[in-house]
Amino acid sequence: MPPGEIYRGPTMRRLTAAVLFSLAALPASAGDPPAKSAWDTLRSPAQDYFNAPDAAARKAALEKMTAAGLADAKLTKSQAEAAEKMALAGNTKAKGKGAQSMIDVEASDGKHPVFIHLAPGARPSSPSPLIIALHGGGSTTDYESAKTTATEMMSWFAKYADASGAITIFPGSTNWDTSGMEAMWKAVEYVQENFNIDPNHVMVYGGSMGGFGTGTAVSQKPTFFAMAAPFLGCVDLSSRAADFKNLPFYVVIGELDMEMCNKPAKATVKALKDAGCEVTFKELSGKGHEVPPKEFPEFIARFARAKRDMFAKKLGRAAGAGRWYWLDASGPLEAEISGQTITIKGPTSATVYLSDRMMDLDQPVKIVLNGDTKFEGKVERSLSILMGEIDATGDRGRTYVAKAEAK
Repeated sequence: MPPGEIYRGPTMRRLTAAVLFSLAALPASAGDPPAKSAWDTLRSPAQDYFNAPDAAARKAALEKMTAAGLADAKLTKSQAEAAEKMALAGNTKAKGKGAQSMIDVEASDGKHPVFIHLAPGARPSSPSPLIIALHGGGSTTDYESAKTTATEMMSWFAKYADASGAITIFPGSTNWDTSGMEAMWKAVEYVQENFNIDPNHVMVYGGSMGGFGTGTAVSQKPTFFAMAAPFLGCVDLSSRAADFKNLPFYVVIGELDMEMCNKPAKATVKALKDAGCEVTFKELSGKGHEVPPKEFPEFIARFARAKRDMFAKKLGRAAGAGRWYWLDASGPLEAEISGQTITIKGPTSATVYLSDRMMDLDQPVKIVLNGDTKFEGKVERSLSILMGEIDATGDRGRTYVAKAEAK
């Protein structure tokens, strides 16, 4: 995309449920998994789907599947694993390139600049980590000053980010709560569509006002990230601590910094630890509103090891509704996997998404909701479920191949 051209949001087209549920495999006798030759027939058009660069290419891939006579049938464990690998391999034909580039994204208050920096070695052939780097406040009062501030951040932070092999985006904004967040998420959508991003290896980092923005981002989409790093940020996330049980935090403050920054940061760290979250906390002795360069290599090395766990054995949510890792439910919840049993507390009903990474799907599954057994039996693996989740959410990391209802 040439500099100055405005990106106006995602182009992914939603596929209808009727079409999705025609994808799973070739017709076979009832209850039989597809034969190897059938899976080989399915493999190529499925790969075309996952590599599709746009809606037209995805449509062509679906037509190819339909022409092959595919229908809703079971997948074996090995076939489901192969489909998961296709999804996680990402878009190996991604068109984004260049060590550095700039785009504009449109938000409610106008256009925002976004700089994109690729670590040496980042290629479409394999998924790259993504770092969202949010600048501090300073004198960001308009588009041009936000552009300057984002450029300055890129000039010193990119070399540290490169150590993780990441693609790093540097949005520019006058705020990180309203239009700034709109711009940030549109920038994320752009790189997801134009580069090969590892959906399970994404971090948001920011200092000062950017630390506040880091808190805002994870509050909006806690399950999107593999790690969050608010530095020197005046944000209190203590009331949301239960939402971050599966999200590691890396928090840095200066001993001599302003109370308006340190007090909420310390409250957040305490609440996170009390909730059983993973937290790295550093209070830098003798430092104020600053973080010395020597702190960044260790921080980036920690991110390099971070991976989002979409199959976590324990889940928790303080409030909200909709998909939450492998659950889709309303309200506060707690959930745990133990062997072949899933225990859920809180919601009145739930859709449970499943994978062999959670339990053995060749064996019966039991779901207990608020003390009552709501489902007990076998589930069927289906490519249509995997594709349906990815298409509905835009998240290639949601590689669930079966589901069950607990009502």
